[in-house]
This record gives sequence, structure tokens and C-alpha cells, in this order.
Amino acid sequence: MVPTEDGQREPMPTSASPMLATLTDERFSDPEWLFERKWDGVLH
Repeated sequence: MVPTEDGQREPMPTSASPMLATLTDERFSDPEWLFERKWDGVLH
């Protein structure tokens, strides 16, 4: 169950739509966001 803004609970959705990437001319930068480099598949 997921609490809503008014504190009531609703069932979890059965599916979710993926967020699609958007092509831009500039990189995203926001001091409120924290980023983590991913090294999937890189051997140490």
C-alpha cells in the first residue's frame, strides 16, 4: 500500500510505464541531484 498526500493508502499499481530519454543540446546539472558513476562490466 502506498500512502497518498492525504495519508490514505492505495494499492500498488500493477504496471508502470518506463521513462523515456529526451535528447537535449546541454548536459543536465542540478545541485539538488546526486549522481553515481556506474561501472557495470568493468573489471578491477
